[in-house]
Amino acid sequence: MNINQIIGKAAELITAGKTQEAEALLRPHLQGFAPSPDLLVMMGTALVMGGKYPEAIPYFEKSYKMRPNDNVLLHNWALAYSSQGKHDEAVEILERLTALSDDDYHSKEALATALVNAGRPEDAVKIGEWLEKAGHLRHAYKVFIMSYESIDKAKMIEYSKRGAEEFPDDHLMCSNYAMNLSYFDGIDEGVRKEAHLSLVKALNLPESKLYRPNVLDPEADPLRVGILSSDFRVSAVNNFMLPLVRALDAQGFSLYFYPTQASFGDVPDIYREYGTWIPKLSPILDKTTERIAQDNIHILLEMNLLTALTVPRVSAARPAPLQISAIGYPGRSYWPWIDARITDKATDVHLEQIEDGEDLVALDRCFLCYDTQREFPELTKRKFDPKRIRFGSFNNPLKLDHSWLDKFAEIVKRTPGSVLVLKHVNLMTEQQQRRLVNYFEKHGIGDRLVFPEVGEMIDWAGHMVAYNEVDIALDSFPYNGTTTTCDCLAMGVPVVAVCGKDHVSRVSYSILNAAGFGEWCTDSPEHFVEHALKMAKQVKSKESIREQFFESEMNDEDSYGRHLGDALKQLWKAKFA
Repeated sequence: MNINQIIGKAAELITAGKTQEAEALLRPHLQGFAPSPDLLVMMGTALVMGGKYPEAIPYFEKSYKMRPNDNVLLHNWALAYSSQGKHDEAVEILERLTALSDDDYHSKEALATALVNAGRPEDAVKIGEWLEKAGHLRHAYKVFIMSYESIDKAKMIEYSKRGAEEFPDDHLMCSNYAMNLSYFDGIDEGVRKEAHLSLVKALNLPESKLYRPNVLDPEADPLRVGILSSDFRVSAVNNFMLPLVRALDAQGFSLYFYPTQASFGDVPDIYREYGTWIPKLSPILDKTTERIAQDNIHILLEMNLLTALTVPRVSAARPAPLQISAIGYPGRSYWPWIDARITDKATDVHLEQIEDGEDLVALDRCFLCYDTQREFPELTKRKFDPKRIRFGSFNNPLKLDHSWLDKFAEIVKRTPGSVLVLKHVNLMTEQQQRRLVNYFEKHGIGDRLVFPEVGEMIDWAGHMVAYNEVDIALDSFPYNGTTTTCDCLAMGVPVVAVCGKDHVSRVSYSILNAAGFGEWCTDSPEHFVEHALKMAKQVKSKESIREQFFESEMNDEDSYGRHLGDALKQLWKAKFA
C-alpha cells in the first residue's frame, strides 16, 4: 500500500474503534527521516481515540511545524489536552484554530467549551454573543447554556428554553432544556412535563416491544434484573450502584449488567462477582438491546436517562416488559417506555400519580445506600478551633453560580479567622482556581480560599484524606451534593444544606435525615447563611459523626435490599393485576 492507502485504511480502523490496529499499521511508516504530516496526524488521532492522550501530543507537535493550518490536527491536539484536564493548553490550541477562519462556528463552540472548562465562562459568553450576532443561534444557545451554568442558572434555563422552542426537532436542545429544568428547584411540574414530552417528540423513536412474550411470567423466580448504565467505570455513581447490586444479589435476584460506555480497569471484575457481565456490544447499542431481550430480562433498571445526554435507543425499544428509573435522574422522564422511578418520601414530596408520567415508588427509607465496604482513611487529630473554622465545598463548582458563591462569601466574612477550602477535579488548574479567587476578591476575601494539594478524584484514598482539612461543609443549591454529602459524613464532616421543594434540592436532606442529622438542613436558601453560622457554634466531633453515619440506614445494605427488592417484586406483580 502507498501512503494514501495506509492513511485511508487507518482512518477506517479508527472509525471502527480498532485504534490499536491503526497504531500497528501506522507505526512502521513513522520510522523514516521525515514522516509525512498526514501520517503524524493520523497516528496522533489513533492515540487520542484510544485514550492515549499524552502519547498523542508529540505527533501533533511535529506535524504542526510542517502544517500549522491543519484543522483536523489542531482539533485533535486540543482534544488530547482537554481529555487530560489541561484546559488552558486546549484553549491556546483552539484559539489558533479559530484564527484560521472567522466563520468556523464549530471551532468557536469548541473554544467556548474549553474556556468554560478552564474556569473562564465569562469569556465563553462573549463567543456566544458573537455566534448570536452572526446568526448561528443553535451554537450560540449551546454556548450560553454551558457558560451561564456557573454564572447565573436562571439565564441557563432561559437559553435552554429558547433553544428547545426555536429548534424543536433538535433532540439535544430539547434534552438540555428538560434536564436543566429537572436540576432546578421550584419549577412547575407542568412545565417539566411539557419539556420532557417535547423531547420524546424530537427523538421520534418508533414504538417497540422487543421483549419476548414468554418472559411475562407473574410467578417468575428468580426475577432477572438488567442494569443499564454508563457508570460501570471509576465514577461517583459506583458509591451507590455497587451497594444496590450487592443488596439485590443478597435478595436472590439474577443480575445482568449492560454498560453503555466502554469500561476500563478492574470495574467489570467487581460486578462479575454478582451477576452476568455483558460488554458494550456495538457503538449504537442495537446489539445490546437485542441481547437484553434474548436474556429474557424481567426488569430493566435504566440508570442513564438524560444524565448521559444520549439517545435512549436501548430502553425505548422495550427490551424488557418492566423498565424502571433508579439512582441517576432527579425527576420523572415522561418517557412512555419508563414505567416507574424509585425514590423516597423525604426526597419526593409530590408523590401523586399524574397522566403521562411514570409512577413514583417511594421506599420507606432513603432511596440510596452508600458503599462503606472499604477501608476509609483515619480522621485528623487536629482539634476544632472556633477561631479558625475551615468551611469547605468539594462539590462540582458548576453547581455554584454567583448567587450561591455570594452566600459562601458572606459566611466566611462573618466568621473571623475562617477560610473556605475548595476542591474538585474542575479546580485542579491554576486558571480554574484563579477565577474563584478573583470572584471572592470582590468580597474582600480572595486570600481566604484554600485549594488542597492532596488527593485527586481518581485517587480515592487521597481525595478522602483531603476532607480532614474541612471542619464544616457547605452544600450546593439547587443541585445538592450526593456523593459529596456522604463522603463528608464518612470523614466526620458536618454538612449544612438547604431542603428545597424538588428532588434535586432534597437529596442532601434525605441523606442527612436518614443518618440522624436532619437538623443540619434549613428550609430555604434565604436562611442558609444564618443557619451555617448557627451550626458553626454546634460542631460535633468527627469521630461521633462518622460512627453515627456508618451505623445508620445509609449503610445498611440488608434493609436497602429488603425495601428495594420488595418494591421491584410488587411492581412486577402489579403488571399482571
